[in-house]
Parts: sequence; structure tokens; C-alpha cells
Amino acid sequence: MYVLIAYLLGVISGVRHKNDNSANADTHASRSNSQSLPDGPLSVMCIPPTPDDQKIAEQKKSERRKTIKFWAEIVGLIVLTVYTATTIALWFAAKEANKQVRTQWNAEHRPWVGSGEIEVRQPSFVFYPNNPPMMKTQFNFTIEVPIKNFGNSPAFHVATFASGILTEQIAAPLPLEEKMAYTCKGADSSAKNIGEVLFPNNIETRVEQPTGLGSSISRVDKINRVWITICTTYSEGTNGENIHHTKIWFASWPINGQPKEILVSPQQPGIIYYSFPNTRWSVIKMESD
Repeated sequence: MYVLIAYLLGVISGVRHKNDNSANADTHASRSNSQSLPDGPLSVMCIPPTPDDQKIAEQKKSERRKTIKFWAEIVGLIVLTVYTATTIALWFAAKEANKQVRTQWNAEHRPWVGSGEIEVRQPSFVFYPNNPPMMKTQFNFTIEVPIKNFGNSPAFHVATFASGILTEQIAAPLPLEEKMAYTCKGADSSAKNIGEVLFPNNIETRVEQPTGLGSSISRVDKINRVWITICTTYSEGTNGENIHHTKIWFASWPINGQPKEILVSPQQPGIIYYSFPNTRWSVIKMESD
């Protein structure tokens, strides 16, 4: 009996010891698994990029720089263009303003020769049967032109010249402008030799010029209007620089009456003088330069 009890106690003791060793082993393993990291610095391993990745990154960076540079150049070019255009516009505006100021100053300090009431005296027609066709009929008259300097400086080399055209039609003839150019050319020629001086705001001077206008019109009763071109030439200096012209287009009203024979020249048989019918005269246009 005692022997049986002792045997059972021995078995139980062996099992308990085995369980204790297993528990100790589990506890040791658990402690080993839950052990904390050391307190010292950690070692980090860096893996360098592969050569292909690095090359692609450099290419992307280079392309980005080129793109930024391209757009920066475009913006700079636009700014430069706008700046240049603005500068040019300001330069032209300043140039035009200076030109206007200079023109205004010159206009205020130059001579201006004008005219007044023009008179046509002793008008008559003369018929020359033996003359060439272009000079069969002639209109003789004396024109009196008042001129005065309305400016602020003396006018030098002043001369006045008159010419004109006889027409069958009432409307202005086409060569009237050409006739004015011819008239001013005659005034320029006279101004070089016998031009006078007009001082500012002095009394007016009356210029008288006997003139004869030839025409191919074979009958004096076919003449309906007389067109007279008057040009006064003058300059700003004694040397004839800065030449100016005052141009006047002067014409008779349409002639309604019939010319009457008033004289046959005994010295020149066939030459007949006719009276000029009474009519009015008026200024058609006036220009100054």
C-alpha cells in the first residue's frame, strides 16, 4: 500500500517538473521574441538609382530648363517689341508736334501778301484777219490789282503777273490750272529783276498791267466768258529764299450783249476794234502758299 502511494507521488512529481520546464521554455522564447531594439543609432542602407533612371531624370531636367528658357525669350521678345513700337510712336508724335509748332511759328512770323478789290479797265476786242488761226481774236484790257502785306515781316522780291483765257462755254476751262502755273512762272521771272519790298501792315500798293489775251475764236460774238489768272510772287528774305505765291482766279460773268464795232484801223485795213459789253467780274478762287 505504501509502495503504491509512493509510486503515484513519483509520477505526479515528474509530470509537474516536465510542465514547469515547458513553461520556462515558452517564457524564455517569448522574452527572446519581444526583446526591444538597441539604444544606439540605426544604420540605413541607400540604394543608388540605376544609370538609366538617372539619365532619364537629367533629360527631364534639361528639357524643363529649355522650355523655361524658350518661353522666357518669347516673353522678352514681346516686351522688347512693345517697347520699341511705343518708343517709335512717341518719336513720331514728338516729331509731328515739333513740326506743327515750327509751322505755326513760321506762319506767325512770315509775310502774307493779299489782295483787295480788283478792277478791269478799258476792255475791248480786236479782230486780226491776217493773223494765224490761234491769234485771230484778242481781248485787250488793263488790270489793276491792289496788294498788301498782312504778315509780321517784310516781303521781298514782290511781283504780280496776269494772264487768261477766252472761252465760248460758260463753265471753267480745263487748262485754267495750267494757265495759273504759266502766270506764276511769269511772276517769278519778274520778281528776280524788278521785285519790290512790302513792309508789314503798310498801305496797299496798286499794280497796273496792260494785258492782251489771244484766242482762236474767229468771231467776237462767240466769246461768252473771260478768265483771268493773277499771281503775286514774294519771298521771305533778300536772297529770294522761301518763295510764296498768292493766286487769284478772276472771271467775267457770262456775256449777254453783242460787241459793237467801234474802230477800223486806217493804217492796218481789216483790223477791227469792238467794244466789250458791260458785265460784272468776280473772284472765283484764291489760294496762298
